[in-house]
Amino acid sequence: MKVIVLLLGTVLVLSIFGCSKNPTSSEIEIDINIPDDYSTIQEGINAAINGDIILIQPGIYVENINFIGKSIMVASLFLTTQDTSYISQTIIDGNQNGSVVTFESGESSTSVLSGLTITNGNGYAGGGIYCSNSSPSIDDLIITGNFSIGGGGIGCNDLSSPTIVNVAIVDNSSNNGGGISCFNASPIIQQCLIKDNSATYDGGGLYFGYNSSDSIAEYVIIENNSCEGRGGGVWCSQTSPTMINATIVDNIANIGEGLYSYNNAAPTLINNIVWNTTSSHEQIMLHETASIIISYSNLQGGWEGTGNIDANPDFVDPDNGDYHLQSTSPCIDAGDPNSPLDPDGTIADMGAYYFIN
Repeated sequence: MKVIVLLLGTVLVLSIFGCSKNPTSSEIEIDINIPDDYSTIQEGINAAINGDIILIQPGIYVENINFIGKSIMVASLFLTTQDTSYISQTIIDGNQNGSVVTFESGESSTSVLSGLTITNGNGYAGGGIYCSNSSPSIDDLIITGNFSIGGGGIGCNDLSSPTIVNVAIVDNSSNNGGGISCFNASPIIQQCLIKDNSATYDGGGLYFGYNSSDSIAEYVIIENNSCEGRGGGVWCSQTSPTMINATIVDNIANIGEGLYSYNNAAPTLINNIVWNTTSSHEQIMLHETASIIISYSNLQGGWEGTGNIDANPDFVDPDNGDYHLQSTSPCIDAGDPNSPLDPDGTIADMGAYYFIN
């Protein structure tokens, strides 16, 4: 059953950062409609051919899906209506029966998952989404209430390099990497909210493990994550990821509430804010074999490096999770002058949210 739908203008997403993509007005062809054509999403995937779009109607789908190497899009009515409420109304529930969504067959950026809530997964790596040897496009999702040994929300392993854009990764748990875990993988994580995740050991929010040095996290909020070990917000080991314009704030750990660099790790931080509004503990800590390169960042307790400061960021309302900058913030126009200008044409601000006058 094929349906022609008019896709209009700019797609608004999640209200975290605004937009993840800006398609021009055009007609798109819906090839498979769930549940009209097939009762389950996986049946639709099995029947699809490369290039197909599978449109999912609102509802709760209790299943675990695998893209099985296909270059297809699986999306909710958010795709066709621009209505973000469809993201929370269209739910894939993994029923604690493994990862909710799996990419493990060499999927590329033409394999797209968009506009859904992913919940109740329980997998060895990646409770919500598992990526192995694949590079899918993952955007405009809510990933919540999942568990795994590594990567409660998303697990990236074995040379995978997914692009993760405008995704809320909230209230997931794992042994390591409550929100996202990367091991021998290089995801691009942009405009995401990583919040309220927990790890039994290390990396409450993000876990960058062995050989994940090409990983990039930019314009991300890493907020109120926790672990019983090290790196409440971010953990790095044997790798050198890059974090640009991140706000790493109000995370909790026994050691290194904001970030812990371990075992020959050497992360790079540019234009970041690393702060805790309720604690005076040291936010960044290094193992004796590790290092870190930080510039043009606001770091509680200070850190040596070009352009770094140690000053109250003057968030709008941190008690209620609003980490936008007030007009009095020392982070405004204090980023790397060689960074791309903010959308208002001024020097880059520190943190995930640029100041809007």
